[in-house]
Parts: sequence; C-alpha cells; structure tokens
Amino acid sequence: MTNLRRKHFFPSFKLLVRKESLLFLLCAAAFLLGKYFNISPRVSDENLYFYGAHLIHLGILPYRDFFFQHLPTQIVIFAWLIRWFGFHLQILKSVHLISSIGTAFILFQLVNQRGSRNGGILAALLFLSSYVVLGTTDYALGVHEATFFLIFFWYLTSRRPVAAGLALFFGLSYRLYILPAALGIMLFELMKKRGRAVLRCLLAFGLPFLVLNLVLYSAFGDHFLTPVWRYHLLKLSVESMQDEFPLFIRNDVLLMLFSTGTIWILFQKSRNALKSRFDFGRLPSASQLGLSATAALAAQVVFLLILSRVFQYYFVTLIPFLSVLTAIGLSSFLPVVSRKYALPLVLVLVLFNGYFYAADIAQMSKVDQIDALVSDIDSLTPNHETIFGSYVITPLLALLTNREISDYEVDTNFQRNLTGLFTTQDATRIATGSAVFIQKSSIDYETGEIMSLEPFYVDRRTVLKSCRLYRDYRQDRGLTYNALIVWDCRK
Repeated sequence: MTNLRRKHFFPSFKLLVRKESLLFLLCAAAFLLGKYFNISPRVSDENLYFYGAHLIHLGILPYRDFFFQHLPTQIVIFAWLIRWFGFHLQILKSVHLISSIGTAFILFQLVNQRGSRNGGILAALLFLSSYVVLGTTDYALGVHEATFFLIFFWYLTSRRPVAAGLALFFGLSYRLYILPAALGIMLFELMKKRGRAVLRCLLAFGLPFLVLNLVLYSAFGDHFLTPVWRYHLLKLSVESMQDEFPLFIRNDVLLMLFSTGTIWILFQKSRNALKSRFDFGRLPSASQLGLSATAALAAQVVFLLILSRVFQYYFVTLIPFLSVLTAIGLSSFLPVVSRKYALPLVLVLVLFNGYFYAADIAQMSKVDQIDALVSDIDSLTPNHETIFGSYVITPLLALLTNREISDYEVDTNFQRNLTGLFTTQDATRIATGSAVFIQKSSIDYETGEIMSLEPFYVDRRTVLKSCRLYRDYRQDRGLTYNALIVWDCRK
C-alpha cells in the first residue's frame, strides 16, 4: 500500500483530535449508553432471529429444518454469540448498535473528506438522531448491519472498487433490499466515466453472491429457493397494506426539507454537466457526493414504492443519504455568514428528537408481565411439551422457558399464509397439537370482547373446541395490540 493510499483510506491524526471528532465520540457514547439502558424484551421480529440462531447452535439448520426468509449471515453471527456467551439480549443487540455507530462514523469521514471540513459531524449527528434510527435501533432487525455495509461500500467505491464490492456482498448477505441504493451509486460512478471500476465492483460482489446462493441451493434445494427468493416475489402480489410513508415523512420532515433543497441546488449547479454530458468527475467533490447520494436515494425510494408492504425499519436505508444531503446543504450551500449556525441547529434537533424518543418511542413494544408469562408457560408445560404462536413473541418465550416450538414453525408471519406457504389447516393443526398456543391480541377491556388476534389465520372455532383460554396479559405499550393471550391446549 502506498503512502497516498494510506492518506485516503485512514483518517489523519489531526482529524482524530479535532473538536468535531471529540463531539462525535461524545454523541456516539451517549447514543450507545442510552440504548443499552433501554434494552429489554420486546414484541418484535427480532425474536424470530434470536430463536433461529438458537436452533443453529443446536445443530438445527435453516431452510432444511425451519423456514427462514433471508440469507443466513445474521442468525449465524447470533449463533456464534449464543455459543460463546449464552442467550443475552445485551450481547445480541450490541451487533446492530455497534453497526449504527459504524455507519455514523463512515458518514462523518465521507463528508469530511469529500464534502466540507465541518460537514461530517452534521451528517453523523443527523443519522443517529433521526426518528427512524432512534426508534428502530431498539430492535435487532438486520437492517442496521446491512446499512452499515451499504455505506461502507459507498465510502470505498471511489477508492477501492474490489473492497467496495466485497462490502456490498456482506451487506446483501444480511438483507437484499439494500441493492437498489447500491445500484444508484454505481450508476452515478458510470456517469463519472468510471466504467472499469464499476465492473470490478460488480464482479467483486456478484461472483461471491452467486456462489453463496448456488452453494445454499445445492445443499437445500427448493427449501432455500422458496423462502429466500420465491417468497419475496409472491409478496408483491399481496394486497397493499397501510402506507408507512406519511409517518416517515412526518417524523423526519426536517431531513426531507433540507435534503430537497440541497438536491435542487445540486441540479442547478450541475446543469451544464447534464446538458453537455461531460465527465461528472470534474464537478466539485461536494457536488459529486451529493449527486451520488441523490442517485442512491432515488433508486431506493422507487424500490420501496414498488413493495406491497413497507415497514418503518426499511426507511433506515434512506437516512444516511438524507443525512449527507442535509449536511452538504448546511455546510456548503448556506451563505457563509449563516454556516456557523448549522451545528447549533443540528444539536437542537438532536436534543429535540432525543427527548421525544425517550418520552414515547423508547417504551413501545416492551413486554409487560414477562415474568408472569414465563412462569405460566413453565407451569403449563412441565414435561417440556412444545409451544406455538405469534412469531413476534413466541420465540422469545421459548428461549426464556427452554421450550421447543412445535415443528420448528417459528415464522408465523401473516404473509406466509397469504402467499400460500403456510396454510390455515396446517397452522390450526400445529396450534391445537401444542401444549400452549400464544397470540397477540387487541381486547376491549370495557366489554371483554376480543377485537383481533394474530396469527389471525388460525381457525378460531377449532381453537375454542380444543383449547381453553388460560389468561390474557395486558400490554400497555403495543401499537396495534394491547394484550398477549395464552391458550392451554393440553389434552
């Protein structure tokens, strides 16, 4: 490695001791400390991934033995952590928290080196304090690790195309939905007339990604192909659910507004390049970075609009690019006399978002009465009979009670039923054949009426004939539910 490459790849000593770097370290430590204090059992998809890792630790394999809709990197890493340390939420949730800090640090470096000297801290703080990142980092959903590798790919694209491709490969092995943003970045690199570098990058991620899929297909056949690929195509035909975009826009509206203004200025500054088709590589580095972020953002937004169901955590993939665009606008495009107010403005936003997160969002989906749930399931299954139920809570209870989930049917997501991959008949048979059946529910506590149940596709009349309602456990912090229900189905 030449000295020139070292200069570009590693931060200089002066950069590390600058006041912005110290501020970044302080804010990153505050973010991490606050998150650790907030770790608790939650009603969430994360429990499926924890239990899948537990099964791998026992030698029970995804695809062959249980349905798993992603490539296996996340649960394999969790399985290693469980093997070394046992099942501890604090350790398992450290993975995505450290990844989020890593993403913020790369944004800090990226904007400092290619945007403006004071813009990096703005991008990092905007990312860590966005409502989407603050809210979703309470859950181990895989998106934060995937986003880290996406942004690492972005950082390396103009420096080391092969290393960038490998970073993208690791990101895709976590979650496939980061690919549109990566393609947007590569498209802009082509507009800079860097076709050879883009080709090297494509080969560096495409070949190992193809090999990984071929190895898994040869080992598991359709049991791999259906959940990881066919299932996601089938979900496109599922009727569209609640539109999550308005909530996302409302919560992070300032990022949207500043980013939109920056994009407009970028296109104004780049009109000559667009008209004459000259090399975009001749533009100032801040403009290049902003246009690259715009291309990634546009590609990812189009992709999310195509999906039939968009969850709030999908928007994590947009926040780095919105943060960079906002940072460029505040540090490069504001009038010079106004730029000194950029950091105080962002710090006020950090405190504002942090306060409302701590007062409201931080409490969402925490499991009330967890000790009572564990104790009751222990008493209902004295001979270690199996349990079954909603995928957002049953895997957690299985881990805490050392119980097995019936037929390893961990993923009871309603989309499996709507796509025909998990029928009502099979689900009902497994539910009534288990010792305990657990559902998420919405109950009118004034009338005692059960308004909704999840999984909803289990035949309720059959359950009423075969099981007795043992108890409901009120949950005051749920979003679309306010109770968990345990059915005693022992014969």
